[in-house]
Amino acid sequence: MARLLAGSTAALVVLGTIVLVPKYLFGHDYVFGFVPKFDLDGEINVPTWFSSTLLLLAGLLLLYIAAASRRDRDRWARHWLFLGWVFLLLSADETSGLHGLLSGPLRSALRLSGALYHAWVLPVGAAVAMMGFAYLRFVSSLPEPTRRLFIVSGVVYIVGAIGFELPEGMYRTAVGENVTIAYGVLTVLEETFEMAGVVLFIYALLRFIERRWGGIRITLNPS
Repeated sequence: MARLLAGSTAALVVLGTIVLVPKYLFGHDYVFGFVPKFDLDGEINVPTWFSSTLLLLAGLLLLYIAAASRRDRDRWARHWLFLGWVFLLLSADETSGLHGLLSGPLRSALRLSGALYHAWVLPVGAAVAMMGFAYLRFVSSLPEPTRRLFIVSGVVYIVGAIGFELPEGMYRTAVGENVTIAYGVLTVLEETFEMAGVVLFIYALLRFIERRWGGIRITLNPS
């Protein structure tokens, strides 16, 4: 599954990179629908759906682990459960873009610009930092291979989701709405890191499930 998801991510990154050529170099923002459907900086398109699906899959795996851990009377069951709901919310937000609604009011109230042009990074970044601190003992309790994958995937995802917003904000402050292909490259890198981080996290979860419970078994009972 990790290979399949990684391959799909790579394909979308290639298509999203190709989109930059007609969009920024020639000023064509449609091209028979190809540009809006595969623009990594777009909304309600194939990359958005795929990213949301990745987060949803990670959330469902976390909820599975939470249920299995609760059955085993594991002390960390509630941590798995909370993390699962966080990823389900991230999946919904990826489709709806609700976090972006914070930027306008915060930017106006605090007069932010430059790296903090996308002002939502302040509350979201603070929430991520607090959650990371609260989960230190949980992460330390994980098996070494899982712990390493969790940390690496988390860093990769946060660099994409929050880190690239800072140079993008500086760029938008400097040039306004008339962005060029340089901005497009930043958005491609941002989405690449985000998707790669979630794929790596899903791989870590699947490995953890396989080693602890031997895999996932789904039974449909018509009664």
